[in-house]
Amino acid sequence: MKNFLLLLTFFFAISLSGFNAQTKNITIAESATELAKSKKNGNYHFTLHSQVTQADVEKSAAYYPAFFTVDYDASSHIASVKMIDNNEKSRLVLLRFLSSIRSQKIQVDGKNMLIHEFYDLYLK
Repeated sequence: MKNFLLLLTFFFAISLSGFNAQTKNITIAESATELAKSKKNGNYHFTLHSQVTQADVEKSAAYYPAFFTVDYDASSHIASVKMIDNNEKSRLVLLRFLSSIRSQKIQVDGKNMLIHEFYDLYLK
């Protein structure tokens, strides 16, 4: 019984730390109206979460030069993404970039959603 309580406590602590980590890495996208414009013109702006660094953004963006360029202002945490070919495949690759910088949720108009939900609603 003692071992069971110890295991239960351990797993509870692990789940709380995982929940806390999931709520920290939220990237803020533009409004829904601006995202509709961005989908047409291929220029996106994201306010990245505070755990990401300039080096993280540069390293991750270096994998995707055929799809988009990223200009990052570390002081404001704003990443400006310009699509090379503004198509659905490139926007899907944008999700890979956001995932690689540990963005777990995207916020649009104050609503947090998982990355795949963001893609389905605003990028597809």
